[in-house]
Amino acid sequence: QPTGNVGGGGEIGVNGLNNVETRTAAAPVVTNYVNTTLGSGRSGSVGNTLTFTGKNFVLGSTVEFQSASGAIVVAAQNVNTTNPDANTFTVAVPAGAVSGPLAVTNNVGARRTFTFTLL
Repeated sequence: QPTGNVGGGGEIGVNGLNNVETRTAAAPVVTNYVNTTLGSGRSGSVGNTLTFTGKNFVLGSTVEFQSASGAIVVAAQNVNTTNPDANTFTVAVPAGAVSGPLAVTNNVGARRTFTFTLL
């Protein structure tokens, strides 16, 4: 898999499907997350869509929800990095999620943790 340096200290790789994946060495910065199914709030029910806004989101970003038996990791969907200061992605609240810590992780393993309330 070929890689090379790009501006800003990042790294770029090309996967086998001819898609370009941008990798970042910086931790994700979440400026906000809301339940877009309900229109607001940092809580939700199973199946609700949460939209995250911030920086350093990339293909491979994930959200880790807590469950009674451990963590449930959900891949970020609809990752939009067009505006470098206002990246967005969405995830659906998975079955089995419970109230507690919610962690956003990018593809270099850097994480940011928040509190999530299951309705």
